[in-house]
Amino acid sequence: MVDEYCTCGAKLPENARFCHKCGKPQREEPQIEALMNESAVGTQVESPVPPTALPQSPTIGFRNPIAVRAALVAAAFATLAGLVPFPGLFHSIWQLLSIVAGGFAAVYLYQRRTGKYLSLRAGLQIGWMTGLFCFVVTMVMLTLLLAVFAGAGESGLKQITAESGRPEIAEAFYSMLTNPAMLVFALVVAFFVMTMLASAGGALGSQVLDKE
Repeated sequence: MVDEYCTCGAKLPENARFCHKCGKPQREEPQIEALMNESAVGTQVESPVPPTALPQSPTIGFRNPIAVRAALVAAAFATLAGLVPFPGLFHSIWQLLSIVAGGFAAVYLYQRRTGKYLSLRAGLQIGWMTGLFCFVVTMVMLTLLLAVFAGAGESGLKQITAESGRPEIAEAFYSMLTNPAMLVFALVVAFFVMTMLASAGGALGSQVLDKE
């Protein structure tokens, strides 16, 4: 039995299912309740699922103390390895390979210390840092040698290098002492060669060690 009046005060027609004024249902029916529940569920706004944070590649630079230490240690080993004497052209090739190995070693030391694998870009960066440190160490050693040879003079320089069995070194050092422009050019070339080779070694290390 349907009430004659709705709670809103409107007079209802006979057997009305809804109030024509406010829309309120006038009798309980399972189908109506089900439709109302479905519409209520459909209008609920689902809370957005926060995106999963992607793992970030470690930042390599001079503000990263672990990267600095790894590059310093690798540069020291590369410089010392380059001092191993080899005859003629083999010595120059060995020095270049030792710089490449230094960049590779920097990546290995960093990953072993942190347990994080480096991307190609990060490998290039830590390799470049290693090459820079190799250049700085070489600069210090070269400055000391030039100071010693400058004090010894041309005759003393030739005598020292003749006793070492490497007379071509005497000519190179004497040319740099007498021609500052040649010295600057040699330093610029050495800087680019060392940083590029060490960067290549770092990139190689990031790709090879990442697959192990």
